[in-house]
Amino acid sequence: MNLRTGLLSLLFTMSACMTTVAMETPQLVAFPAGESATAIRDRLSGEDSTSYSLEAKKGQTLNVRLATDNSSNYFNIRREGADGALFIGSQEGRPAALKITQDGMYLIDVYLMRSAARRGESARFTLNVAVE
Repeated sequence: MNLRTGLLSLLFTMSACMTTVAMETPQLVAFPAGESATAIRDRLSGEDSTSYSLEAKKGQTLNVRLATDNSSNYFNIRREGADGALFIGSQEGRPAALKITQDGMYLIDVYLMRSAARRGESARFTLNVAVE
C-alpha cells in the first residue's frame, strides 16, 4: 500500500467514525411539567438505532415498556459512561423495572436485532418511560 492509498483509507475510516458518533447523540427524554412519565413514538429501519437519555437518582425505579410492530425490536438500558448494559431487552423482555443504584444519566438504546436489521426491516414503536 502506498502512502496516498493509506492516507485515503485513514481519512475514510475517520469520517465514518465521526458520522457514527454524530448519529448516536441521545435524545433527552422530556417529561411534561409535574409528571414523571411520558410516551415516545418513533421508528427504526435497518441498522438504525436511537438512544434516549434521562437523569435518575439513587433509590428511584426506571420503568420502561416498549410496544412495537416488530418482534425483533428491543431496548437496552445503560448508565452513561459505564461499561455494559444494566438491562438487555433481548434477554429480559420488553418491560423493565430497574432500581437505580447511582445518581446519573441513563441511556435507553432502542434497536432491531441484527438479523432483522440486515434484512432491512423497520419498526414503529412507543416507548413508555417513567421514573418513580
